[in-house]
Amino acid sequence: MRKIAHLSDLHFGRTDPDVVASLAEDICANPPNLVVVSGDLTMRARRSEFIEAKAFLDRLPAPFFAVPGNHDITFYRPIERFVYPYRRWQTYISPLLEPTWQDDEIALLGLNTARPIRLHWNWSHGSISHHQMARVRSDLEGLPSNLFRILVAHHPFMAPRENDDTHLVARSALALETFSRSGANLILSGHLHVGYRRPFEDQPESDRQPAGVAERVGPMMILHASTATSTRLRGSRNAYNLLSIDRGVLSVTVREWDGAKWSDAIA
Repeated sequence: MRKIAHLSDLHFGRTDPDVVASLAEDICANPPNLVVVSGDLTMRARRSEFIEAKAFLDRLPAPFFAVPGNHDITFYRPIERFVYPYRRWQTYISPLLEPTWQDDEIALLGLNTARPIRLHWNWSHGSISHHQMARVRSDLEGLPSNLFRILVAHHPFMAPRENDDTHLVARSALALETFSRSGANLILSGHLHVGYRRPFEDQPESDRQPAGVAERVGPMMILHASTATSTRLRGSRNAYNLLSIDRGVLSVTVREWDGAKWSDAIA
């Protein structure tokens, strides 16, 4: 069995210190095998914020796996944004923008959906390229068939049911179809500061999976996390997801901050 703590949108630079301290305590009290952070570790991509975020992650009782979010690219230093957009991330967090992780039960593939510039008025929106989809498809199909396959990105690929007009990753429909047909079991993401989960399955039963692709227990799941530590709440409490994966079966507990302590959220 593997346990994963899925955090998102930490936004160091605009956090509640009590939430930050108690979150570390809550994770340490029930240590996972891996901590996954789906982007926006900082608020303004300042050095001090990256240093604070890394110090927090280093306090946790498990290795961390993180991908950048749109807030992790500076917007107040235009030359740096356009020439070296990920330099601070690579200096203070990880040299990798799309990390990978694999053991004998799970495999994780990171996706960088944050862009320093887009042909759209709002550069905070995410995008995935055809090259990235091809790389993920190849990587998924090359994994041992027994592994539970997890993709990690910052931006949403599916909207919450109550808000179907949510702005999604560019090319999200094609990406979901590609990931599902390549054997992905789960997508972890954030960005919206709202937690939710939705299944995705478009593959007809008659379709055959490529050789080496794992059989899914159920449909590919999309799991969103709320902001773990930021004061920028959008109708949801600070929360994170605690995943348990046992022989290919996923269970999820949402840990929620009530202003005084962390506890399991009521479904």
